[in-house]
Amino acid sequence: FLAFEIENTGGAKYSIGDILNASVMGKIGIVIPFNENKYNMFIRLKKYIHFLEQLGKLEGNFRNILIIKQDKFLDL
Repeated sequence: FLAFEIENTGGAKYSIGDILNASVMGKIGIVIPFNENKYNMFIRLKKYIHFLEQLGKLEGNFRNILIIKQDKFLDL
């Protein structure tokens, strides 16, 4: 099933939690940032999480995350 996180909270610390929540709560986790700045932050955080996975610092697989801009999601 799908897990959605529509994000408009504060900093990166909370956004990492949004990514992880979406990942573990559904087969596919979809994060929808509220604006362009948040979108760019989520892309950077997703790359950081993948980097941590490669180093062996994170157990599990968080590659089931889609980060979709709000306007693109509405077009679906």
